[in-house]
Parts: sequence; C-alpha cells; structure tokens
Amino acid sequence: MVALFPTSGVIDEELQVGRLNEIEGLTASALAGENRSIAAPRRVGKSSLIGAALKRILHHPDEKRTALSVDLRDGVSSSADLAVELLNQARQQRAGGRRAAIKRLAQRAQDAAQATAKLDLAKMAEDLDADEVSAALQGLVAALRDGRASLHEVLKILDEFGRGKDRPTIIFIDEVQETGRWPDGDVVVAEIAVAAKRAGSAISFVLTGSEVSTVKALFEGPDAPLMGVLRPLPLPGIDDEVWHEGLTTRYGSCGLRIEREEIRAILTVSDGHPLKTMLICREILDWLLPGDNAVSEAAVKQAIGTARANPAWGQL
Repeated sequence: MVALFPTSGVIDEELQVGRLNEIEGLTASALAGENRSIAAPRRVGKSSLIGAALKRILHHPDEKRTALSVDLRDGVSSSADLAVELLNQARQQRAGGRRAAIKRLAQRAQDAAQATAKLDLAKMAEDLDADEVSAALQGLVAALRDGRASLHEVLKILDEFGRGKDRPTIIFIDEVQETGRWPDGDVVVAEIAVAAKRAGSAISFVLTGSEVSTVKALFEGPDAPLMGVLRPLPLPGIDDEVWHEGLTTRYGSCGLRIEREEIRAILTVSDGHPLKTMLICREILDWLLPGDNAVSEAAVKQAIGTARANPAWGQL
C-alpha cells in the first residue's frame, strides 16, 4: 500500500496525479521537434514529468527518436561531463551506426583541438565492446578539457546522425540552472542555442530548472541567450477535484474509503504540493486502526502531525 503514495525519486506515470495533460503535451511537443522549457520550484514533479515523456517517446510504436536525459545535479559539472553523458546514452541507444559516428567524432575532435592522445580510428570503427568504446571516448574528452570542442562536436554528430537516419534526437536537461555554477557553463548555453537554431536541426531540447528566475533569465528578455529558442511549458497546480478523484481511487485500491472532508484537510496543509500530499497520505496508513475500512478524521490529524515533523517535509 505504501508504494501507492511515493514521496521521492522519479515517479512512474501511473502513480502521478493530475499530470496527464502535461505528459501528453510535452511528449507531443518533443516528438514535433519543439524546444521547450519548464521553470517550477523543486519537488513539484518536473523530473517525473520528464521521465514519463521520455518513456513514452522511447516506446512509441511509430515515431523513432533518440531521447537522452541528463540531470545536472548527478555528477555533471562541466560541458565535457555533459558531452560524455550524452555520448554514452546515445551509444547505448544506437547499436547500429554508432561506430561511424564515433569515428567521425574522434577525427573532428583531433582536428579541432590537435589532441595528442593516440586514437586508433580504424579500430574504433570495428566491433568494439562497450567498455572499449567508453574508454576511447573518455580518453578523447580528457584530451579536450576546455569542453567547448567536445560538446560542440557531440551535438553536431547527433544532428548529422538524426538527419541521415531520419531519427531526430531529443535532449532533456534537468536543473539547467546548475550550468551557472560551472566555469564553462556559458559554453553549454551557447552550444544549445547554436544546435537549436541550426537550419533543419535534428536536435531539440527540453530544459527544466527549479530556480525559476534563473531559468527564465535564459530565455526571457532581449539579452537572454536562448531568447526565441525555447517555448515555456506551464506546470500548473493540481486541481482539488483531480486530487479527490486520484486519492479516492488510490485508497479504494487498498479497500479504504476517504471522504471529501478528509481530502480537504490534507490539501489545506499540503497546499496541493504533490509530495507533501503523498507524505501525509502515506502517514495515514500508519494511524489506521485494525479493521478500519475508511480514513478517519483522527487518522488524518495524526498523519499531518507526523508528516510535518518528518525532516523530509522541510526539504519539499
């Protein structure tokens, strides 16, 4: 029963409440090659929204796309790190055609940066195992530590592959405001702008961030580096009626009833925040008495108290 009320991590689509329209809208926009942005506070469901759209895209029966997703809080701190992550994900999704792309990337990068690392381009085009390919790419990026050349070349290769194979690439970047803390963060924004604006580009981007003003500064205003590149996707609050339907169904699957008054009490405290709401709902399960077949007012009051005392509450 606890699994029905998730309070952390990326939440599967079937466990999200009130986000179907946004999931469908983002999926359709991404498949259409549109560049979108989502600016909203932490823990309101941005990453879960991305995860649901990504899963739909990768399993779409008709539309074939390469879809890559990078969370910039997860061990990524430079344009070179971002390039490596994109390459590794793209390599895993492209069993066919990957070697030619790697060969072209290596040749271009060597030409652009005059890398001293010895790279056997002929060998890279052969049937290498995943570890060997990853090692070669890691060595390549290490030789291009300034970051600009590597990210530029990676995006260019993804673009060329998408055009040649008629399989565009969609790149989801979560917590994009983190680039502002990188020594070469401006390189990332600049390269995104170049790739997105390129005529006939086979790459599109979905950028999200929880520092709302910082993210909006990337695409709002005459001096914004991504002005005219990204179209905002609103992430509205969840309507009380949607919550009522979702929680009634969820508790019903546990053999429990919950009345409108109890749901209203929960939402008054959580203010409709998805994870705060789920935290209270999860705590309620611990306060039900044996034999209860309905969520009582007393259980809700106790659950609100324990939820607010939980250290996680202040982090949501």
